[in-house]
Amino acid sequence: MMLVGAILFCAVVGISAQSNPNFVWSNCSASATPVLAIQHIALRPLPIVMPGIVHMDFRAVASRPIGSPLRVEVSLKREVNLFWTKKVLIRVPCVSDAGSCSYDDICSRSFADCPLHEGLHLEENFAADFNQLPNLLSVLTEGWYVGRVQAFQEDEEIFCLDVKVNVEKDCSGFGCVFGKR
Repeated sequence: MMLVGAILFCAVVGISAQSNPNFVWSNCSASATPVLAIQHIALRPLPIVMPGIVHMDFRAVASRPIGSPLRVEVSLKREVNLFWTKKVLIRVPCVSDAGSCSYDDICSRSFADCPLHEGLHLEENFAADFNQLPNLLSVLTEGWYVGRVQAFQEDEEIFCLDVKVNVEKDCSGFGCVFGKR
């Protein structure tokens, strides 16, 4: 089941996602019945605090077995205020396999558990450790992020997931005494 968790955490990197303003997700698949139908995603803590560990619960149903090669495309953008009123999206580059990255076969990665069998998949408390962020990404951490994760076998879309998540920096230094981040 680590496969689905690994794919979802490639994007970064809550109860029903729609009920928490710090994390929103939706299915963006071109098909009304994707091969992997994601039904539920929950993240903790919200907002996400970086560096830190993010925990995820999710439920998905695979309509058939999913194996190698499984190509994954991740697009991650940070929302930036421009001139106080206009917001623009800045692409986060792929650095140390985090950010906007492409993976020819996610199944060949050590964290992936392939193949994924047909049927229901539940994952509880899947943990992703973001305590050792690359320097470039640690500078970009705080703010709103918009992402899309798509998986393909050959030219068939397996799933597509759009996410929007709020990320805050971990509190450190004297300002923490007064509740400032």
